[in-house]
Amino acid sequence: MRRLGCALCLMAGLAACAREPNESLPPRRLSLAEFASAAQRVVETDRLDIGDAAARSALWSGWGADEKSPEGTFVWAGAERSLVTLEVVEPRDRVLELRGWSFPFHDDPPQEVRLLLNGREIANRLIGTAPSLTRVSVSASLFHPGENYLELRYRRHNDQPGDDPWAAGWSELALSDPRREAAALPQIGARNGVIDLPTRTALQWAFDLPPDSWLTWGALESEGPARLVARVTSEESNDGEERKIDHGRHHLVALSLTSLGAYGRVRLRGAALHMPLLEAPDSPAPAIVAATPRASRPNVLIYLIDTLRADHLGCYGYPKPTSPEIDRFAQQAVRWQEGRAQSSWTRPAVATILTGLEPITHGVQDSLDKLPQSVTLISEMFRRAGWQTAMFTSNGNVASFGSARGWDVHRYFQERRRTPELHVQSVEMLPRVVDWLEHRDRSKSFLMLVHTTDPHDPYTPTRRFRKRLAPDVRDRDVGSRADIGRLSEMSPAAAVKRRDDLIALYDAEIAGNDASFGKLMDYLDRAGLRDTTAVLLIADHGEEFFEHGGWTHGRSLYEEQLRVPFVLRLPGGRGAGTVVPADVAEQIDVVPTLLGLAGLPVPKELPGRDLLAAPTAPEREAAGRSSFAWLRRNDQVIDAVSRNQWKLVRNERTKAALHRPPRELYALGSDPGEQNDLARVRPLRRAWLEGHLLAAWARFQSLLPVERAAPDPELEANLRALGYL
Repeated sequence: MRRLGCALCLMAGLAACAREPNESLPPRRLSLAEFASAAQRVVETDRLDIGDAAARSALWSGWGADEKSPEGTFVWAGAERSLVTLEVVEPRDRVLELRGWSFPFHDDPPQEVRLLLNGREIANRLIGTAPSLTRVSVSASLFHPGENYLELRYRRHNDQPGDDPWAAGWSELALSDPRREAAALPQIGARNGVIDLPTRTALQWAFDLPPDSWLTWGALESEGPARLVARVTSEESNDGEERKIDHGRHHLVALSLTSLGAYGRVRLRGAALHMPLLEAPDSPAPAIVAATPRASRPNVLIYLIDTLRADHLGCYGYPKPTSPEIDRFAQQAVRWQEGRAQSSWTRPAVATILTGLEPITHGVQDSLDKLPQSVTLISEMFRRAGWQTAMFTSNGNVASFGSARGWDVHRYFQERRRTPELHVQSVEMLPRVVDWLEHRDRSKSFLMLVHTTDPHDPYTPTRRFRKRLAPDVRDRDVGSRADIGRLSEMSPAAAVKRRDDLIALYDAEIAGNDASFGKLMDYLDRAGLRDTTAVLLIADHGEEFFEHGGWTHGRSLYEEQLRVPFVLRLPGGRGAGTVVPADVAEQIDVVPTLLGLAGLPVPKELPGRDLLAAPTAPEREAAGRSSFAWLRRNDQVIDAVSRNQWKLVRNERTKAALHRPPRELYALGSDPGEQNDLARVRPLRRAWLEGHLLAAWARFQSLLPVERAAPDPELEANLRALGYL
């Protein structure tokens, strides 16, 4: 057993630093174990049981869904090629083994497969329709530490119209090395902070650190011939996008601790990050809205528009006249340029708006999940403080998952399955909303939530707005429930042609809801409520129109489904016309912002923040804010994180597996439509965001048992009509 101590400099752009760090810098010391949840644990690839869920993260692109046969699990690979990632800690000679078979083409010739490792061809093989084993010896010189890409290129694939483009099926991959045993998983002790690295494993972090940070450890112990290699690398970048987000106070670096050798392990004790304290700003950052006299116990109205994309409103830059009333309202309010949803469908997103919790915390994620009794709703918080509360909704998803708690009035306008519109539209809800306002207890302030469902599909605008925004859509079947159900069967060319018609109908429905919203705001003015009522305009999620090969919502976490409006008109017109360009407003911020506005205490366990308050010192020092989104529905598991105009999508399980790699990375500043996936070419940026996602999962995941709703037959039928069951 050997022991030694060491200091390693973490300056950006430096692989290692022999000099001692500048001891005159005032340091902060953080145990590396505190970042355990953000660490990526790397073990060399020895075997992949293709088709098993554990292997999915290695199947990068060109793969179908996991399948089973009497012989075991497998996955069809499609089109011209498929890509697999292989983790290598210590390059050495290996034997690659692949078990697979050709797709059964009608003329049944053998399939030709070219194998390329990191872009260099290593073999060319023929495989038949019966499972067979392909073995290739691979030189150590073809591997490199970290991710390696094995590409399988196929001479032919199934090109029958309407069929999947499969080329071959694969059930197993192995990188054999008879001289070494399979490595165990690296560990970080939760209590003692000891880092335990068996050979052929690594721990990797990506940190956003101030210059002149450094790493130290008190003791390094080794068993057998195992040895530690510590590397620090930085992201090489000269592009304009990178300069735009570089604040000059932090640098992105990757730290990897790797254990090499034939056997044994290394252990680090007392590993810690040391960071110089940055000078505090000359003056604290101000609140978004300057402190002025506030209304005493203000009324609060949340106007929630289902399925509303921010980029289809005039105040967010849309050129079509969909939203004159909302645009006028935004001029009287504070508008956040970037509003973000925490999920891409109604039930988890609305649960977050009502609780202030991330979906993985409140647990409402799948089609029949309901809020646990232990979770407190905003309605309960306000009613306990003396507010009168009322909620109006026309979406069965909001009526069936425990959302009724704390509301003095909870009115659900049931879907009409025998009408083309399906949902009760906002213009029909408005009289009931106004009636409640007229007859409320005027001795109390009120909290009201109005959840309208136009422009949710089916897209069936009234004649007035159809004529204004969709005059060329003459086929009345377009946008109907039956038509929406057929979209997934369309060819790409037909889908692109249909998209313009559906967007026009969607815009017309937005315009109809916009008119209803304007009438409600006019009523507040006539009733003398404008100076005492805060009004928040928000959406639960957006809508996809084939931007990423899909339709509607709740099937992915791309920007068209996550970017939502966030506009808050304050009592007395405070902050009117303010646009907040940089600060992100999220659904988790709704509860703390409205509680703060009402002068009520904000529970410490809430992850969001009061958007109107001055940021805290840690918030000012942090280089940006991470926004998370989660989707766990109908056997899909997708997570996303965005920060500083970068976004990572992690596809654990998805029904579009052939087209979606396990990780996607987008530079939103230059690629807001998420069309240029940079996950392979910017691995450090990808690791940095994934570290934030891993840490968020560890912080926010709930230990509460999942509760399931039992809807009555009528509501269940409504949810089926909506496509949620």
